[in-house]
Amino acid sequence: MKWCACAVVFLAAISSGLAEAQIDFATVIVVGVSENRVVVAANAGSGSQNGHDRCKVTLLDGKVLYGAAGVVADTAPAIPGQWTIDATSAANASLADAPKRMQACAAAGSCSFDPKSLPENSAQGWADSVMSRLAAASNIGPDDWKLGAGVTGIFAGVGPAGEMEAVVDQILCEKPGAQAAEASAKPQSNCQPHLDFSRKVVPPKGHTVWIPLGISDIANEYLRQASDRAKEEVKEWPKLQEWQIAYRLVDLTLAYSQKKVSVSGPIEVVELRSNGTVTWIQNPLHCPEK
Repeated sequence: MKWCACAVVFLAAISSGLAEAQIDFATVIVVGVSENRVVVAANAGSGSQNGHDRCKVTLLDGKVLYGAAGVVADTAPAIPGQWTIDATSAANASLADAPKRMQACAAAGSCSFDPKSLPENSAQGWADSVMSRLAAASNIGPDDWKLGAGVTGIFAGVGPAGEMEAVVDQILCEKPGAQAAEASAKPQSNCQPHLDFSRKVVPPKGHTVWIPLGISDIANEYLRQASDRAKEEVKEWPKLQEWQIAYRLVDLTLAYSQKKVSVSGPIEVVELRSNGTVTWIQNPLHCPEK
């Protein structure tokens, strides 16, 4: 097995001041994408404001692995339904609506994304839904929202030609400008979300592309071999399977991250192969496996 430390996507976890939201400011997710498989490892210990451990990785309809960090949910009973946020529910709904988007692209004759790519198609619908929800939820009150609130999601699975691929989308909120607010006849929400970053990752033949999300300081240190301890560690990687490397990167983050006080285990690990086989190697919270 070969691995590629140069093709690393760096994404920082984003937190917000939204009251009662499930904001995962202590999420560690490491994704490895190779020709014939995707592996995902994540810490199940939660830094969310509700303080409970929860599943960080979701298998969408047995076809696509999904994970997210940031403002992942706000479903408190006191919040009206039109203001709630649930990024995982949005991911499930987006996958279900993928055929509709494919038909719409065919009818239009063009599309800004590949409608035949299930990860890319699902990521597009998810981003649209989450941006709409963030804008609506920010109407709760201006003091509850801060510049930089947002969410980062990853969709990984089998591409249209049978290749493994992943799509990473990062959504950020901007405060509405005073001039824009004055010029608009409609009430301005406290968050104007935009797609700050989007990248589709297809691994080079014979290599694994590693994508750390959330708290990624330690994962990037080791992937880039930026220290003596990292250089010693990666000497052992050719002996390991991809899932073991993903697990190791999460475990090292829990041990050494500057934010290790807020991160905790246990660690969940799942593998999706190009033939559709899904294997939960570690599932400490008994997350849905199909």
